[in-house]
Amino acid sequence: MYAGLLRLARILFSKERSLQILHPTPNPSPSSCRRHAFGMLGGGRIWCRPKVCGYITLAAATSSLFACTSAALAADKDPPVPPGRDPGGIAIAIIGPGLDYTLPQISEHLARDGEGEIIGWDFVDDDRRPFESGIQMDRLFCPTFATFAEDLIHSEARHSRVVPVRVAGTDALQLGRAAAYVGQSPAKIALVIVASSRAEDWNLFRKAAEHYSDVLFIAAPIETPSAVQKPNRNVDNDPIYPVSLGIENILSVTDLVPSSKAAVGPATIDIAGGCHYFWNNENFCPGMPHVCAATNIAALASRIVAKEPELKGKALKDRILSFAAPLPEVSKSGKIEQPWYLYPDY
Repeated sequence: MYAGLLRLARILFSKERSLQILHPTPNPSPSSCRRHAFGMLGGGRIWCRPKVCGYITLAAATSSLFACTSAALAADKDPPVPPGRDPGGIAIAIIGPGLDYTLPQISEHLARDGEGEIIGWDFVDDDRRPFESGIQMDRLFCPTFATFAEDLIHSEARHSRVVPVRVAGTDALQLGRAAAYVGQSPAKIALVIVASSRAEDWNLFRKAAEHYSDVLFIAAPIETPSAVQKPNRNVDNDPIYPVSLGIENILSVTDLVPSSKAAVGPATIDIAGGCHYFWNNENFCPGMPHVCAATNIAALASRIVAKEPELKGKALKDRILSFAAPLPEVSKSGKIEQPWYLYPDY
C-alpha cells in the first residue's frame, strides 16, 4: 500500500496532468480491487478496476484510488452471493441501488460466468457484491427498487437473467462507469432506476450510452431519493435525468397508476406503461409505480429480443413504441396499458 501511495505522490508533484484508466474486463476477479489498490500504481496509470477507458482528471483518479483502497479494507461487510449457475436467457442490466441477493428468488436469476461468479458490479464498494436491503417505512417494508425490479422481471420475462449494477445515488463517475460496464456485458437492455435534476451528474453516462448504442437504456423519472419526488411533475419544464437527455437509445417511461401522481412530459417522455401491481392500491412505497412501469417495459423488451434477437438499441426502442396507443397529454408516443400481453410466449 505504502509503495503505491509513494508512487501517487510522485505523480501528484510531477507535470502529469491526467492519468489513464485502463480499459476493464467486464468481470474482474473479486480480489482485483484490493490487489490493484495496494501498490500496483505506476507509469502514470492507476490499476483499479472496473473503470471507463479514457482520461480523467488527476483529482478524480486520486479519489478513485482511495475509494478502491477503502473498499478493499471493507470487502467483507456484505453477505456473499449464494452459489449458483447461470440461468440462461436474455440479459437485463439493472443500474441503481443494490438488491437483496440472499433471497432465493433473486439469486437464482442472476447472470453468472462459467465459474458461477455473478456478472455484475458494485461501484460503491468496488466489489462483486451489489447488496442492499430494503427499508421500513411506516407500516410498509419497502424492498430496494432493484430487488423489486429483479423479481418482477422474472415473473414477466421467464427467459431472462439479471446483471445487477449498484451505484450510489447520482455519483457522476459511478454512473459513467456503470453504463460502460453494461456496454461490455452480455446485457443489451438496461433498466435505469436512479435519476436526478442535475444534468452534470449524467455527462459521463451520456458519453458511455452514446458509445454503446446497441444497448437500450430504459429510464423512469424517479427522483433520488424517491421521497422527494414531485407529484405530477412536467419534465418538459422541469427536467429530470437521464429521461431528459434525449439520446436515441434511451427509452423513458412514466406510469399509468392513477394514485401515483406520475410525471408527465408530452415532449420528453417516450411512453406511459401499465403496472397491475398498484392499479387499485394506494398503499405503495414511494416511486414504486414508476419502477413497476419501467420494469414491465424492460420485460417486454426482453421478450421481443427473445423472438427477434437482431433488434438492438434504437431499433428495439422503435419496435416497443410501435405498440403504443395515443396519450398526447402524457407522452410523445402514447401508452401501453398491458405490456405483459405482448409476446406472451417469451
